[in-house]
Amino acid sequence: MSPSIDLAPGVVDVWTAPLDVADDELQEMLHRLSSGEQKRVAGLLEERAARQTIVSRAMQRQLLASYVGGSPADIQFGMVAMGKPTL
Repeated sequence: MSPSIDLAPGVVDVWTAPLDVADDELQEMLHRLSSGEQKRVAGLLEERAARQTIVSRAMQRQLLASYVGGSPADIQFGMVAMGKPTL
């Protein structure tokens, strides 16, 4: 599958998205998260923080999937030395 968003050399894309979404859309986004992400969200005490985490992670997955030409569910995050994130 080819990427649907082209990466231009030397260009940085900056994306923004509203974090306040309707409850039905929030539930759809929650299902896009990995089981680990869902567990972390469930552990958040503040509802607003949980909602924003769901939206931001789901959007991050969607955008990254668009760049690499895959499915949001296929995106896997990891950590390397000193806590640096990997894709």
